[in-house]
Amino acid sequence: MVHFIKTAAGNFLRREFLRRTWGSVRFVAGGRFATVFVVGNSEGNVQRILRDEHERYNDILQYDGPDDYG
Repeated sequence: MVHFIKTAAGNFLRREFLRRTWGSVRFVAGGRFATVFVVGNSEGNVQRILRDEHERYNDILQYDGPDDYG
């Protein structure tokens, strides 16, 4: 099962919290779980930090669209 979580690019601390709590569960009763954070476009320092975060955790899916909830 894959959990897709829409999040703003700047929500670094919230993503880290999820990774350290229920997002850290990978296997339950023979089933495999994955968590993927979905973010839109960002620029500047936020984009650089997001890229580093993805390289570290490999759980970011960035799409070519606005980084909002609208």
